[in-house]
Amino acid sequence: MQLVERQQTQLNILEDLLDTQTRHISDLEHKLQTLQNDENVEHGTYNLTLKPSPHVHVIKAVDKRQGHEGPVAFTAIKVGNQDNIGINQNILFDHVELNEGNGFHINQGVFIAPTTGIYVFSFTIMRHPMNSYMHADLMLNGRIIAKAHGAPGSTWDQGSHTVFLNVHAGDDVWVQNADYEHEYVHGDMFSSFSGYLLYPL
Repeated sequence: MQLVERQQTQLNILEDLLDTQTRHISDLEHKLQTLQNDENVEHGTYNLTLKPSPHVHVIKAVDKRQGHEGPVAFTAIKVGNQDNIGINQNILFDHVELNEGNGFHINQGVFIAPTTGIYVFSFTIMRHPMNSYMHADLMLNGRIIAKAHGAPGSTWDQGSHTVFLNVHAGDDVWVQNADYEHEYVHGDMFSSFSGYLLYPL
């Protein structure tokens, strides 16, 4: 069920991106029309025609190769605590400090890459003293990339990871609880999830 919900969320976001790109192309065509009209008026000609733009093909090419022009970077901080976390349940980060490129989606705790490239991701998870271990996984499209560990005992523990990944436009990256039920992740700005586009491809 979580996979279906995640795929539906990703589909909705991609549809929004498609609408945004379509509007952007329409705006560019309108500006081009205006510029060409101005130029023709200046030179005394008025019979300007524009060829229809293949929106779908342009957008598909953008989705696959770029999808977004400009920087891509996000930092999400966990302010509130999250308890009773089940196995494979997403860990949420409820304060977005930075979201250039709008790739991070706070309600699901998922980053969906707006462009293809080499990315850097890091996450830190703090848990309060518990009798069980805690494992948090960094996920790419349902595949485990890295694990952070929290040890049981009477002290607070914090685990973290930093990785470099080749990510395609539309891929999703998130942090989830693994291996143990009823886990607790401490907020109060001790837990975070960040990433940025190092080099577009």
